[in-house]
Amino acid sequence: MTERLPSGVFADPFELQHLVQRSVFSNAAVFGDTNLELPSFGSNRSVVEIHMSIGSKMLSEHRDKLEINLEVPLHARYSPLGRGFSRVEFGQPDLFMCCRLEGNGFKRNCAYLPTNNISDYKASPLAWEIPCGIREHARVVSAVTYCFALASALLIVVTSFCYTDGKGSSKSKSL
Repeated sequence: MTERLPSGVFADPFELQHLVQRSVFSNAAVFGDTNLELPSFGSNRSVVEIHMSIGSKMLSEHRDKLEINLEVPLHARYSPLGRGFSRVEFGQPDLFMCCRLEGNGFKRNCAYLPTNNISDYKASPLAWEIPCGIREHARVVSAVTYCFALASALLIVVTSFCYTDGKGSSKSKSL
């Protein structure tokens, strides 16, 4: 499966590789913008490609249909300040399926499955409502964040100069 992600959404490549290590996916990769810290207005689109082996236990049959559910962990980027929500719409994924029929040995049949004929996508595209920060709160949030960052940095400096040795007495570190 190949999914083109909109600019307000990203897939964490480290999280996807963790899922590959746990054998949830056979392989996974993110192409394009992989800077996880960029806000939505400063990021470009990216593409997620996922490979997986689908056994008979993952398929659910409904009369004449075959359904495969694939969950991909995605994260929202910081939206521009405003009120309300930022709406991010997803396009249709591209599917490429290779099947190995029993008794055929190593011979595989492969097909590209266009998703533009799927009625669920035509009815309503998948959308994600991402909350936006409130502009009036930006100064307060920045000031509080700065104070905590400064206090944390000072605590690290003080801790690096003063430490406890193995006997429990506090001694100043000599340079």
